[in-house]
Amino acid sequence: MSANTVKTKKGRMILIDGMSGAGKSTTAQKLARQFGLHFIPCRWMHEEIAAHPIRDGEFTMGNTKTLDGMEINVREMLKRWRDLTDTVVKSGQFYLIEGCFLQSILRYFAGSAYTAEQTIEFCSCVSEILTNADTLFVYLRSPNAKATYEYVYPIRGQWWKDLVLTPEEKFFHITEYNGNETIYETLNLYREISDKVFTDYTGDKLMIEASVGSWQDHPRKILEYIGLPYIDIPSIDIKKPDIYCGKYNAVIDGEKSEIEIKYDTTRKTLFAVGFWPYMKLTPISYNAFETESFPIVFSFTKNENKRAVTVTGEYDWNIVGNTLKIV
Repeated sequence: MSANTVKTKKGRMILIDGMSGAGKSTTAQKLARQFGLHFIPCRWMHEEIAAHPIRDGEFTMGNTKTLDGMEINVREMLKRWRDLTDTVVKSGQFYLIEGCFLQSILRYFAGSAYTAEQTIEFCSCVSEILTNADTLFVYLRSPNAKATYEYVYPIRGQWWKDLVLTPEEKFFHITEYNGNETIYETLNLYREISDKVFTDYTGDKLMIEASVGSWQDHPRKILEYIGLPYIDIPSIDIKKPDIYCGKYNAVIDGEKSEIEIKYDTTRKTLFAVGFWPYMKLTPISYNAFETESFPIVFSFTKNENKRAVTVTGEYDWNIVGNTLKIV
């Protein structure tokens, strides 16, 4: 595919999927920036934005523990995918969607009334719909589930680790729980199903081996595949990171909300402590920082002679759209 084809083609989706920790959101974020540098219209639709056309209330229409309930859910979800691809085609721009397809296997089908075979059938139906938007299916395949998850535990915090390792259900009614290793066995089974879904996909597709910590290479590989050069962005050297550090808060909807900015002396980067304990901040100007993996920007200024940070972006977090003052 030539660069000219990419630039002139109207309405196309790039679906980036894989297990948690493979770098889906980071890849989508950096890819969206690259499209902007190429002056190609693009929308990054992070999976946690408010009113997401796929994820908002997904699989809640019916009881997942019954076949009738799952059939209700499946009908609704297939309709949502059809509506989304119609929107993409009519938009005349690229849409970057991440984590909304294969992740549903683990989030909802695991432990539901559906078997693995019925789950694969649902995925096949979605795959067929995706071709309507000439979807490029990018599969970030983690070769080692346990290593991938252990890599992201410190980033996402103890609550997320507890969520992963809590034995809520048997996986497709065939895996007996026998300690934490069972959880990783189920994750490997989830990957096997994802492998099959990707292999069976008849549209344009690209598999990237997502070894631990290899996120930075993913956007370059995707751009190379679709025929666009990767544009290197000069880094901005923040000489006095301490001026941004501290606790910032505001009263939002009657409740106190807080974010803390810290400096990691080992990695030489600022990071925010929020709903994740380590949200890396990348400077996009000397007073504005992009949050890695999230469509959120922290812009630092002064408010009533006090240091302040304004949080902007498209994300379902109450501090977005607000200015927080230093404590």
